[in-house]
Amino acid sequence: MRNGVYISAKYGQVFISSYKLGTEGAEGAVLQVTAFPHNQSGYIAADYCAKLYGKQAIEGKKREQRLRKIWAMLQNPMKDGPKHAFGWPLSELKQGSVFVGFLMKRAKPGSCSLGEFVVPGAKRLDGAYFDFDTLRGRVNRLALMCNIASGVHRLHSAGHVFVDFKPSNVLAHPTSGEIMFVDLDSMQLSEKLGKFLAPLGTPEYMPPEAYVEPADKPRNPSWDRFSMAVIFYQMITGIHPYCGTAKEFVTGVDTLEDKIKAKMYVGGVEASKFEVIPRPHQRLVSYYPELQPLFRQAFEGGASHRPSAETWGKSFFELMKKAKNSSIVP
Repeated sequence: MRNGVYISAKYGQVFISSYKLGTEGAEGAVLQVTAFPHNQSGYIAADYCAKLYGKQAIEGKKREQRLRKIWAMLQNPMKDGPKHAFGWPLSELKQGSVFVGFLMKRAKPGSCSLGEFVVPGAKRLDGAYFDFDTLRGRVNRLALMCNIASGVHRLHSAGHVFVDFKPSNVLAHPTSGEIMFVDLDSMQLSEKLGKFLAPLGTPEYMPPEAYVEPADKPRNPSWDRFSMAVIFYQMITGIHPYCGTAKEFVTGVDTLEDKIKAKMYVGGVEASKFEVIPRPHQRLVSYYPELQPLFRQAFEGGASHRPSAETWGKSFFELMKKAKNSSIVP
């Protein structure tokens, strides 16, 4: 059990429950803060949560390495935007004198993983509000993607790179569209803060160069730009951009990872190699034709040509204005 009293240099004693806010990962768990018993500054416990590392994540030299990274982040905070927030460390947490995790801001109550937004029929969403095929739903999705692009742009401008950017790194509120980026203690920090690299990403969101470059090489934002484009494609269509059935003569491309390596983007020059292209891909052509060149750049143009978060954000904003001017969106 991890519930108990922890010590924060900034907040004093912190009471933490064993209630997990989300699933527990390999590194540890995010838990609910229940009280600041010696609170003199009006902190509201419900606004905070704690990430406590598992034993394997901080055993041996790993504890000191993680603590140095958390200190670097504490000294260089990221400010939240109007519609996006960062799960940035606010204070290290100790059990006795031993570093075990950190305190951070909690996402808006009711928020859920962006993973709920990239598949049709997610139970935690209002089907009408984020419908893939209605004008209202598409405008709301564009607004949410604008918020994501804005936050990623700010992180990249600060010199940081997610490396392992995937839908579970974003918590989104299903009605307000407010988002929070999480698991930021695992990302690659700006070289100005020291050498803090990040582990390789999740295969279906990793760019083709991931399979030829050394694993311990520092990454640049182009890596995230591939992952981000995959996420945006999924949010628009409800399907992965490399999902399809290859023709019989095309071998060695059974998984999404295989197709990414082979650069077999469904909407690109390799489309003729697919025997079956699932119907959801048509949403891009039908509803967002203006975005097709950006996706081709992201998936076929090479690392240096991938659209930036700023470019995506501006494109989404223009599409929102166009949609709202064409019809009344409640």
